[in-house]
Amino acid sequence: MNRAHLRAHAEAALVHETGAASVVRQCPQCGSIEHGRPLLIGSDLQVSIAYADDIAVIAWGTNPVGIDIERTDAQPPEGMDVLAWTRLEALGKAAGTGVRTWPQQTPPELTTEPLDLPDQYVGTVAGNALGWRLIAPRPA
Repeated sequence: MNRAHLRAHAEAALVHETGAASVVRQCPQCGSIEHGRPLLIGSDLQVSIAYADDIAVIAWGTNPVGIDIERTDAQPPEGMDVLAWTRLEALGKAAGTGVRTWPQQTPPELTTEPLDLPDQYVGTVAGNALGWRLIAPRPA
């Protein structure tokens, strides 16, 4: 499954899970709708999407949320393991900064949990009072 198809599948799942009308993107830095955070139309819930290979994970909640997934053989920054890297990425997404600003600016009330994923993947979800779901290609 190519990335555009996987993104469309993940966005459709978010619409189904949240009852939103649609998902759009908007960059908080430049305002572009070609990239940036996913936003729901028709819902006040906050959402996050992450991809690795041909799977994706989605998260939604009433408070800031962030989610990240990586292959277990990914190369994280020096001194980190892959799970710690996904935690940092998820916290950055929840804080709305991505990895441009590191965790010292992350809201301290955010909790993180490792995701239950297939063996070759690790991931983390950040936020409170949220739901998350694995999105994978449907069998042929």
